[in-house]
Amino acid sequence: MVKNHHRLFELFRNRETASFKSFARLLAEMNGHDRLLLWLDLADRMSREEEPLAFDLRSDELVRWYEERCEQYNLSLETIAPIMRGRDLIALGMKPGPAMGELLDRLYDAQLDGLFSTVEQGSSLAGQWLGEESKNDDQQP
Repeated sequence: MVKNHHRLFELFRNRETASFKSFARLLAEMNGHDRLLLWLDLADRMSREEEPLAFDLRSDELVRWYEERCEQYNLSLETIAPIMRGRDLIALGMKPGPAMGELLDRLYDAQLDGLFSTVEQGSSLAGQWLGEESKNDDQQP
């Protein structure tokens, strides 16, 4: 919580360029505890003011902006849950093991980056990456 508490303000400060990716990654890293992060951010900002701010999330400009973006991007724990599962990679011919876990992590990063939003798109990307790895393995002595 403490590690990430300045990220909200940084997003807000850079709101012209803040993207789906930055919001999705924050929500994923906070594991759904973004409301607590909003309270912590507000308390931190309040502590630096000579005149106390209203301790009300509903009236805070940063909070309203954050919630509007999350709504705009349809972000919640449910919508950022990993789309690709081990069974999807098994269907592509991959065997369970450490390499599968690494590929699932890579796919989740790609999902949070907004590179795919369906199992079909994720499977296509995974197939592409597996094909590239296969080519690289064939070229090594």
